[in-house]
Amino acid sequence: MADKDLTLKELQEQVKSLQEQLQKERRNHLSLVEVMERNYESELAMWKFTQEQDQLLLDSRAEQVKDLEERLNDKKVTKPQPENEPQPENEPQPHTQLDDSPLIRGMDTANALAAKILFTRSKKEFVDHVFTDQETGRKLSYAEMRMRYG
Repeated sequence: MADKDLTLKELQEQVKSLQEQLQKERRNHLSLVEVMERNYESELAMWKFTQEQDQLLLDSRAEQVKDLEERLNDKKVTKPQPENEPQPENEPQPHTQLDDSPLIRGMDTANALAAKILFTRSKKEFVDHVFTDQETGRKLSYAEMRMRYG
């Protein structure tokens, strides 16, 4: 009888031990699932934040473009030019006080020409000039224009 009691006790201890191991594994599994859920939630939150920031940037850029378009349309300032003698952009201009400006003297040729157009012609002509490749006539993207003119 003692052998059966001992065996029964041993079996009960083994069952108890297995139950404890099972509970530990369940806790580990749950904590792993929780960690994965937290990581997913934080990545999702970061993605949403990035999307919101991108949208804010796009909205800001759209407002800037709209503002610039309004300013170009509202305040067109053109220098009167003789009808029979259009002045191409690359035609040499007479020496002016603008040429002596330290601002212009410190610039490279492309920026100096763009500045002269800005100060002597309409804003539309300036924008058309800086967004056009002077060698090929191809329209430039905003990024290309910034790379050339800063």
